Amino acid sequence: NGLAETIPARCSFTYVKRNGCWQIVDHHSSVRPAPMDRP
Repeated sequence: NGLAETIPARCSFTYVKRNGCWQIVDHHSSVRPAPMDRP
């Protein structure tokens, strides 16, 4: 539909320092799981 949507998510990045500069070499993102009910 072309509309922007905000979704709670978590992300991780893997960095490597090459020639004095940090570069992102891998990343992962996923939708944050729903909170669990506590007893």
